[in-house]
Amino acid sequence: MRPRTLDEFSGQEGVVGPGTLLRRAIEQDRLTSVIFWGPPGSGKSTLAQIIARTTKAKFENYSAVTSGVADIRKVIEQAKERKKKLGQKTILFIDEIHRWNKSQQNMLYS
Repeated sequence: MRPRTLDEFSGQEGVVGPGTLLRRAIEQDRLTSVIFWGPPGSGKSTLAQIIARTTKAKFENYSAVTSGVADIRKVIEQAKERKKKLGQKTILFIDEIHRWNKSQQNMLYS
């Protein structure tokens, strides 16, 4: 019963409604780094899945609860290779990232 498109996604019109910056970035496949924040049930994971369907980028979905820094480093290296060889971008979605400590989160900046 989850929405599958931006048009079906409701309750966050101020963020992804028609004409918004984020919606245009998704539709034009020009998404850069974003952080989705909100209470459970606000649509963060659902929006990530919609982005995966809408863009041409390879979508990698990880949970910080079950994945560690080594897993993320590996997928980043694979993304660099994919970009180099195929020209395809990768979107890395890390759910529950607040469960990582600051040192683990800082790995994403290197």
